[in-house]
Amino acid sequence: MRKKEVERCSQCGFRTVWCICNSIKKTDNKTEVMLITHANDQRKPSNTGKIIASSLANCRLIRYGNKDEILDFEEIMQRNIAILYPNETSGTLSPELYEELGRPVITVLDGTWSQAARLASKFSKKNARFIKLPPGGHGRYFLRNSGSPDRLCSAEALIRTLKLLGEETAGLENALKLFIEKNLQIRGRLPAAKQNIAKNAGNG
Repeated sequence: MRKKEVERCSQCGFRTVWCICNSIKKTDNKTEVMLITHANDQRKPSNTGKIIASSLANCRLIRYGNKDEILDFEEIMQRNIAILYPNETSGTLSPELYEELGRPVITVLDGTWSQAARLASKFSKKNARFIKLPPGGHGRYFLRNSGSPDRLCSAEALIRTLKLLGEETAGLENALKLFIEKNLQIRGRLPAAKQNIAKNAGNG
């Protein structure tokens, strides 16, 4: 007998009984964001791209990886974009560089590091422009093993980016915190003192 598929929220990705969307407040960010997310990674409970899309009003989500979800590189490259990914051509992001580049769309490659690397390589062949964060930030997203403290999850990287550009990030930071706590609660790893808070998330 085929196992019945669990009903999940299309936004946060949790089971509908654990949905946290009602507790997430959208931020009217001035900096335009484009999130290019791999379909396989988006299905994972630990994928933070879902939280970015739910938290930021000025965010375009493009999904790829399925047979019917193929990236239109030409359409994307018609826009003034800057891909947030560290490679040999990446310029170090600053408010001055952002203005110099014409206030580009901050483009996040959301997925595993190997997925992001393959996609970055394809954009590099299209002569896309890349930017990277200044050194000094360390990842604290422990739901996944990044392999290096210098590697940030998508939400962490975008929080640092938006802060650098003078944007308000409290909404996205709170959403990420709630997202982590809900994951820990589901896994039975949330400290008892926070169980009631996480249990009631989504009811307000």
